[in-house]
Amino acid sequence: MNIDQARQGLDEWAQGGRDAVFSMAEEFGAAREAVEEDPLRLLPLWEDFLSSLPYDDFDDDDWFWLQSQITAYVAYVLVRVHGGRWEVAGDESDPQDVKYVVTVTGWDGVDRRVDVFDLAYEELGHRPPVLMRMLGDAEVLAGVTVPED
Repeated sequence: MNIDQARQGLDEWAQGGRDAVFSMAEEFGAAREAVEEDPLRLLPLWEDFLSSLPYDDFDDDDWFWLQSQITAYVAYVLVRVHGGRWEVAGDESDPQDVKYVVTVTGWDGVDRRVDVFDLAYEELGHRPPVLMRMLGDAEVLAGVTVPED
């Protein structure tokens, strides 16, 4: 996929992420309206879910699915809570370097790109993964937390 193809598919990509968030919310028994109002309401349900998974039995498809679901949720929080937006990032001369990121304007007015896929991948190295830690890391990378003096 080159950068132009990625840009053409951006809206569909973003919609797929939202669909994944609402699908998991439904699995957790949460109302769509409640999630739209405050996606952080899902956090305790996500943490319970993540703490109950049989990670030792996971195959590659399971890991990919979980990374995709976590990525969708963290991105949704960045978009809904912090005003982020999905964008395409990469080097036009290197099709292997194209990826979807969430761009967020930090408290200082600077736009920052957050690679939510990388965040999810890194966090999945912990057993069990902790979504709260990943959301905190995403907020720091996005610059939406005020640094201490």
